[in-house]
Amino acid sequence: MKLADLGLVKNLDSLSRLTRSRTGLGTMQFVSPEQFDDARDVDARSDIYSLAATLYQMLTGEFPFGNGATLNVVERKLQNKFIPPRCKAPELRACLDAAICMALDADRDKRPASIGEFVSLLTGENAEVRQEPPEHSQAKKPFKERRRGNRYAVELEATCRAVMNVASKRWPAWVVDISASGLRLNGQRRFEPGTMLDVSFTADNNAFRQLASVRWAIQAETKSWLIGCEFDQVLSDDALNTICASQMDVPT
Repeated sequence: MKLADLGLVKNLDSLSRLTRSRTGLGTMQFVSPEQFDDARDVDARSDIYSLAATLYQMLTGEFPFGNGATLNVVERKLQNKFIPPRCKAPELRACLDAAICMALDADRDKRPASIGEFVSLLTGENAEVRQEPPEHSQAKKPFKERRRGNRYAVELEATCRAVMNVASKRWPAWVVDISASGLRLNGQRRFEPGTMLDVSFTADNNAFRQLASVRWAIQAETKSWLIGCEFDQVLSDDALNTICASQMDVPT
């Protein structure tokens, strides 16, 4: 089977400026976010994004970013708000799910750099899923997640405390992304790498409580810290699916 759509093509070697700066073309459900801003300067990673959106629809029967008003779809794209395809089609291979999620990232630098790399991730030939280490990380060892640990952007209110004694204070924080093997917190308290945290949060009226070891901590803003953690025990598929599903906007 061959899939082709020649309604919008670009010759990367051409100096033509038929597509102007600050203009965009394409089908809203499949176009990459950078094409909203400057379609003239896109590259192959935009095609990979569109292919991933197409694969998502073929495998699940739904658009990755839902339906509704154009601005709502754009906002979901920019915030990476989509339910991983494996949550809708559990029979999918983990490598296929991880590859599609990576290729749908709003940040094109985090997508596969070439179609060859994308294919190797889809088929499982590439054993490692790329993950950028945080700049100036203070971790004693790198925070590397397995393929099943593909990260999903979320926005969940949470509390955490250092597991030193039962009287230690609980601090407010936000879970900003999560995987089966860990999460990232944004909070006002910095915890040293190696600290064991008791993290609690709620998603879709379900309470979750996990022990997590701090792997790195960097300052995000004034009086705000980004903290990478690895779970003591991995989340079950059901728990991860529940959390991801709770973050999807209801189509209007």
